[in-house]
Amino acid sequence: RISPVRDAKENQISFTLHQDSPVILPDMMETVWCAVNRKTKNGVVLGGEQKLSVYEALQAITINAAKQYGEEQEKGTIAPGKRAGAGQRSYDGRTQ
Repeated sequence: RISPVRDAKENQISFTLHQDSPVILPDMMETVWCAVNRKTKNGVVLGGEQKLSVYEALQAITINAAKQYGEEQEKGTIAPGKRAGAGQRSYDGRTQ
């Protein structure tokens, strides 16, 4: 099984998402897309039962990642006094 993130979520295990370059280029929105859609380059769904919602995938690359590094007081959510590391962009994680 590859990246059983739904199982982790259901078992209340905090997880993050990442890229293994050069498998895919460093693009966190593509990583979100992969977690939501779980499609291979050939369009085959790989482990469809492990799909995340867009919201869950975004949590994995923001607040969960900040917690993993012990930096949740400085980043990971949008709040006064926290660092902003992302720009605004139009994004729908269900389509690529």
